[in-house]
Amino acid sequence: MLVALLVVLAAGMSPAGAAMPPTGAARPPAGGATPPARLHVPKAMRDARAGGSDPADEPLSAFESREVLAALGPLDPQVGAWAEYRVRTRGASDVRLKLSILPPALEGGRYWLEIDTASEETGPAAVKLLVHGNPARPQDLERAIVFVRGQAPIEIPLEDLQEQMNGAPAKAGSRARVRKLPPADVKTPAGTFERAERFGVDESRVWRSPKVPLWGLVRSQSARQTVELIGYARLGAHSLIQGNGSESAK
Repeated sequence: MLVALLVVLAAGMSPAGAAMPPTGAARPPAGGATPPARLHVPKAMRDARAGGSDPADEPLSAFESREVLAALGPLDPQVGAWAEYRVRTRGASDVRLKLSILPPALEGGRYWLEIDTASEETGPAAVKLLVHGNPARPQDLERAIVFVRGQAPIEIPLEDLQEQMNGAPAKAGSRARVRKLPPADVKTPAGTFERAERFGVDESRVWRSPKVPLWGLVRSQSARQTVELIGYARLGAHSLIQGNGSESAK
């Protein structure tokens, strides 16, 4: 759900669902009317959600699986915390994924969650969500500001975002089995985590540590994909989005 948003945005987003023009392409005159921004979903993703041919038929990353998120436990929205991952998928370019809880602290348990991605194919993209609960629940989102290379940051209607997060209903009998495994040491570019918690989610393995902010994810691995922690901290989170990305909660 969360990372899929970035895949959609990196593939193309512009007013009225048109494909995103390349960097440096001509823009409409400044005085022209601007239609409402809408998410543009690539045909391949639409086909996959409609039950078309998806060669892997698995989540885009550990953060796409409801079962994995349930095994990791609730998000800890500590202001200033961030965690960065390298996502390696067979047959695709590596993607760097960074999750941050942005300052300042807000009232009522609300917070800004920013998800940044970058790869050789798509360049940087980001979505900043104002949340009052669980960011995986569409009804807990209050605002969404997006940024893709070559475009100014723009706020999108919540109904568009929620529609994409909801996606197609799960197939009958497709619920993954979650099994708790004995703890084990795991080595990552961000360090070695001793006696990390381990879970099996169908054929995937997930490692978790309370030392890591947000969801605590250290590593996840399946036959097709590896998500690995490459950096984290409890302070220092900052936004990739400038301009129309105010941290105000208005």
